[in-house]
Amino acid sequence: MKKLEKDGKLKTTDAKSFLESIEDKGKLEEEKFKAQLKSTLKEVLDELGELGVATKEDLQKLKEDLK
Repeated sequence: MKKLEKDGKLKTTDAKSFLESIEDKGKLEEEKFKAQLKSTLKEVLDELGELGVATKEDLQKLKEDLK
């Protein structure tokens, strides 16, 4: 991009605008990915709960009950 700017084929303001739009899109995609990951992990944990798999909290409670 710097070469294009230097050669006069790209304005500095256009380059900055382009880079900012890429950055904004990257942040938006990251937020969407995190939301999807969180949703998927919740689904997995719900499924494990339905299968009767003990959670860390369940094991801690059992450990306390056995004392």
